[in-house]
Amino acid sequence: MTAQTIGPFCHLHNHSEYSLLDGAMRIQELVDQAKAWGQKAVALTDHGNMYGAIEFYSTCQSAGIKPLIGCEIFHEGLATTRSLMPSRLKEPGRDAFHLVLLARNRAGYHALMRIVSYGYLHNDKEVPIVLDDDLNPDPSELIALSGCLRGEFGCLVKELCLKASDPLAALKSNLAETKAIKEALSHHVEVFKKRFDGHYYIELIDNNLPLQKKLIPYLASVAKYFGLPIVASADAHYLREDFKEAHMVLTAIKNDLTLSKLRDRNRDATFHLRAPEEMNQIFQHYPEALENTTRIAELCDVTLEFGKFFLPDFHIEGEDIEQSLRRISHEGLNQRLQVLKKHYGEKLSDEAIEDYRKRLDYELDVIIAMGFPGYFLIVQDFINWAKDHDIPVGPGRGSGAGSLVAYALRITDLDPIPLNLIFERFLNPERISMPDFDVDFCQSRRDEVIRYVTHKYGAENVAQITTFGKLKAKAALRDVGRVLEISYPRVDRIAKLVPNELDITLDKALEQEPRLKEEAQNDSRINDMIQIALKIEGLSRHTSVHAAGVVISNGAMENFVPVYRGEDGTLVTQYEMKNAEKVGLVKFDFLGLKTLTVVKKAEDIIRATTKADFDINEISLEDPAVYQEISSGHTCGIFQLESSGMQALNLKLKPSCFEDIIAVVALFRPGPLGSGMVDDFIERKHGRQKIIYPLAELEPILKDTYGIILYQEQVQKIASTLASYSLGEADLLRRAMGKKKPEEMAKQKSRFLEGALRNKIDEKIADDVFELMAKFASYGFKKSHS
Repeated sequence: MTAQTIGPFCHLHNHSEYSLLDGAMRIQELVDQAKAWGQKAVALTDHGNMYGAIEFYSTCQSAGIKPLIGCEIFHEGLATTRSLMPSRLKEPGRDAFHLVLLARNRAGYHALMRIVSYGYLHNDKEVPIVLDDDLNPDPSELIALSGCLRGEFGCLVKELCLKASDPLAALKSNLAETKAIKEALSHHVEVFKKRFDGHYYIELIDNNLPLQKKLIPYLASVAKYFGLPIVASADAHYLREDFKEAHMVLTAIKNDLTLSKLRDRNRDATFHLRAPEEMNQIFQHYPEALENTTRIAELCDVTLEFGKFFLPDFHIEGEDIEQSLRRISHEGLNQRLQVLKKHYGEKLSDEAIEDYRKRLDYELDVIIAMGFPGYFLIVQDFINWAKDHDIPVGPGRGSGAGSLVAYALRITDLDPIPLNLIFERFLNPERISMPDFDVDFCQSRRDEVIRYVTHKYGAENVAQITTFGKLKAKAALRDVGRVLEISYPRVDRIAKLVPNELDITLDKALEQEPRLKEEAQNDSRINDMIQIALKIEGLSRHTSVHAAGVVISNGAMENFVPVYRGEDGTLVTQYEMKNAEKVGLVKFDFLGLKTLTVVKKAEDIIRATTKADFDINEISLEDPAVYQEISSGHTCGIFQLESSGMQALNLKLKPSCFEDIIAVVALFRPGPLGSGMVDDFIERKHGRQKIIYPLAELEPILKDTYGIILYQEQVQKIASTLASYSLGEADLLRRAMGKKKPEEMAKQKSRFLEGALRNKIDEKIADDVFELMAKFASYGFKKSHS
């Protein structure tokens, strides 16, 4: 795209919602507006962070617009400048200059990540201030814009104007009162010209602030005096001008102020994304400032590569990771088989054992071919460390329970073969995606495992994953009400009118609750509160930390993602989970589960009072007394079975085997409950409804669920058995059925019927089976999750 002419103007300084409670543009809106104006490029420059960088990059790519990845950093400035401004340094949180950085290339993107991260890592201030020593990129990597009036250059020019009646004359002379400022300016320009290889631009911004307007000609003149290019920007914080009041409210929320007490903000100021026509009118006397926006955009060409994964090294002396995985897996399977022989006796035949070994080798071949042996070795290492240190670990949850390799490595404690769990539901060689084990640890000792991993791989290489708290319906009303100084009882009464539904929006609340509209019609202040809340609802409010996700990098984390420090000092990625994975980091789950803590305490009590050698892994899954308790609805405190609705379902279903327990978890969801399949399941289990299999081949697949397609794995098995799908292909079929895209469904149906006909299955019956699969695929649950 660099060879392409960008156009007459390009927005280079924009703040999205990720400039938390300051910027308010949603990234999709920013990109859509730029495209609507016919612009070929647009920049994202959030305050002190890169939270939205990957979302922005991907959105621009989809829209056919060049993404200019940047950040408005806070930096300490040069010592000569800092010495001139003691008054500014007295203001907490403002003891830093602003500087806009734009990445010129991929190396510049990585340099920007490191610089932004250093603002959090190398100082102990509340604001992520980049130290001057950390602001030394390769000159070919970044472009710098001087920023707003809180930029170092802008502050020096402002001081010059305060000290001299004729600032330009003062620059050309040696007036005592301005000599120090002139020297600071000269030093600043010298350093920044060299630092950015001449690509240091003096920013002209007009947000309709009186001081800003006054200083624009002086900024341009001083820039010319020092031979610096100028560039125009909007310093946009929201999309349209009618968002101005809502943005002031956001600022008040951020600073814990009321609107009447909000200072340092001119009510006539506008921080919207100005149309090109507006920019041309405002900066008509500085055409080169507009032209330079496109020159800068043409200089920038960041291309990012997704789909590659970067795992930390896991090395065993004398072996490569593939040899290590094969050896440890086979050793682990031998140990598992010894236990299974004790349990099953002669039922575990030599042929069955050979089937175990064949499946293990098949899975190992797939794992190695897909490039994931390191992942399995890393996961088994920290899980086995936890088990060896008597830290309870969950037996296995999620698609990973379908892996025999995971069972052999003690990652899971569920044998997938008798449970008919499918490996391809976890790792599909037909669709490359990163494996993801859901791992549960005892809640009270989870942190010990994270400390072990941090010590093993290095504190700079391990980070937790950020999440973003949003301004949801009720919270938005309460925040806006406080800022507008509406009494708490009134705001509370209005907020409580919003229905208690998950993820409800204010629009939906206004539709469902007539009293909200009535309150707005009867009271203009309540109407104002609701209208402003509607505008800011859904915006990111604050950062938080993912409950379970941890990433481990092969080298310092800031080389892969920008980072910040959590409240406890831990490293946290600035990218949320999907985007962290997109750039190649691999998530490992460390979920703390209270149930495991309770189970551990129960085990300890049993060993101390009843049976010293008690091992929960050896308890029978066929004890009638246990099923009698569950069937009586006595499941309070039992993980996933304790809700009143689940107790009622168990009373009706009366589980009598472990497969019934698995089914109960899959059935107790809105889809199955609303479809009538739960009643059919119960009636068939108790013999009150006849079980009919359209084909004899379906009986082994559907017998455990009484002829009903309940699990996604059953859809895969049916496709494999009737139409000769590979299990990987069957997983793609299952996904297509879940998404219900007509074109893809038509292709899959044709493929299914062709395979069924080759297997001599009647076309009408095959068609009926496909439609049955398609019907239940939308309700189907992963058996491995149950």
